[in-house]
Amino acid sequence: VLCAQPPFMGSRSNFRTFVSINKIIGVELETQLREQRARLGTDTLPVILQVADTHLRSSLNSPGLFRQDVEADELKALQKQVESAYADRRQINLKSFHASIHAASNLLKLWLKQLPRPLLSFELYPYFLKVPAEGDDEATVSGLADLLARLPPAYGRSVEALLALLHDVTLQNTVMDASELGQVFAPLLLRPVPPATTAPADVARANWVVAYLIARGNAGGPLASATQVNRDRRSTSVSNAASVTQQMGQMSVSAGQQEAQWYYIDAQQNYVGPVNNDGLKQLQVHKYVTSETYVWAQHLSGWVQLNTLPEMLVEGAAVAPPQGRETRGASA
Repeated sequence: VLCAQPPFMGSRSNFRTFVSINKIIGVELETQLREQRARLGTDTLPVILQVADTHLRSSLNSPGLFRQDVEADELKALQKQVESAYADRRQINLKSFHASIHAASNLLKLWLKQLPRPLLSFELYPYFLKVPAEGDDEATVSGLADLLARLPPAYGRSVEALLALLHDVTLQNTVMDASELGQVFAPLLLRPVPPATTAPADVARANWVVAYLIARGNAGGPLASATQVNRDRRSTSVSNAASVTQQMGQMSVSAGQQEAQWYYIDAQQNYVGPVNNDGLKQLQVHKYVTSETYVWAQHLSGWVQLNTLPEMLVEGAAVAPPQGRETRGASA
């Protein structure tokens, strides 16, 4: 869930959470999407996946697609063009950059390789390897769909879009079938937490899993449909649990306070956050925050001194005389 950005009272460069990120390669996915939403107004899919998909679909039958490498200088130049356009909030169009099909495919692979956490996640790696490969195809689809549904939403959407692209490659490219693509993309999508080494049997198994996902990665196919059913089921369970938790929380704490993510201005005039309710109270205990510290949360109209929020003060902490809910710089 994207957290709302607080109104600033000074230089944005002082704020220690919302740091401007001008690069795309090597940035954690959810951080990318949060920054991308601020820059481009969309966070459904990472921009590099969107533009690569658009550029590559005109040449899915190219010989050696995703296999053929390009010169390092060519790839580096394309990366620089893309990230420069992103930093300037300009439209990113690989065709206008005169990117070759193989440069674009290598840029997509570089992005996947440099993700700090692979799209299929470190946590689910051993479970993907245990999905049954023999016998009942329905059981295999069911097992993979259950795992895909467990991915965080940003990862799930990205995996779905990538698999659809690769599946379409297999339909048009006589050389790059699912098995070939599985060998290329398994190390990029399905790998253990480093520095763990991968046994040859696990490498072969990961190749097979990714090839299977690609072969059945068509949008609206049995795998996609089963994954969505599992997502809906999990979402319903989470919603029911959240509803019960919210009802219990409202007995003692207002909904706004219960879910609050707090920001505060420290002694050096830095904007710091977010922290939850307990975190804000711990900061008071350790004297990083006082009753006169200015704080902000989404349910407030602007920055206020902590002494105007007695429900958030730690018992026994020094409390300055209340002066009303004074606000400063409420405009963004």
